[in-house]
Amino acid sequence: MPPPITGLDPYTNMYADSKKWLQSGWLDFFAPQLYWAIAPPAQSYPTLLDWWLNNNPLGRHIYAANGVYKMSDSNNWPVSELENQVGISRDEGRRAKQSLGNIHYSAKFFRDNTKGITDAFRTRVYTNKALTPTMAWLGVQKPATPAGVTVRGHTIAWAKAKEDDSTVYWSILKRNEYNNDWQQYDILTAKVSSIDVEPGSYSLSAVNRASQHSDEVLINVGTRMQLG
Repeated sequence: MPPPITGLDPYTNMYADSKKWLQSGWLDFFAPQLYWAIAPPAQSYPTLLDWWLNNNPLGRHIYAANGVYKMSDSNNWPVSELENQVGISRDEGRRAKQSLGNIHYSAKFFRDNTKGITDAFRTRVYTNKALTPTMAWLGVQKPATPAGVTVRGHTIAWAKAKEDDSTVYWSILKRNEYNNDWQQYDILTAKVSSIDVEPGSYSLSAVNRASQHSDEVLINVGTRMQLG
């Protein structure tokens, strides 16, 4: 336990050496149940998250598990507590140590929009579509580059993935004309082979189950030059 944390130790009480599992790289991702608030020093969300991140020498993915259920028990957490926990997980320094997302328990609180959490997360936390980060250590071959890409009006089309290809998704990014950053525009299943878009510059790539991306195809819609 990192000081000043107190509470049940899974190694001592449950004979579960999860720290060793993580340090040995036996897991592709780890979801420590950090069902604690940010402030209390005896069970502190950021202190516990940092402990797991600092015991991750092989860089496996860490997706902190958050106790959304504590909004409706005796803890009576406000939605802001969960928003702030996600913000801590997204800190640049923590992202560099593979803090790459959050898992919320339980989904029924989002289903029921308890305390308006679904509205809050939709408008302030999860505003863009996203793919899971790449698990490069799996050794999976990256998928083939999208072929047969065409533009007709505002419709981008491409050849369907071959049966022996590893593609499971198509990733479409759009360039922000103000700062030139690329942002996720859409994510489509491999069965789809076209999309209607607004004018702009796009990137199309195939994605496999390990979230590895193919080489990208650059596309301009609504401009004189269509493909690049």
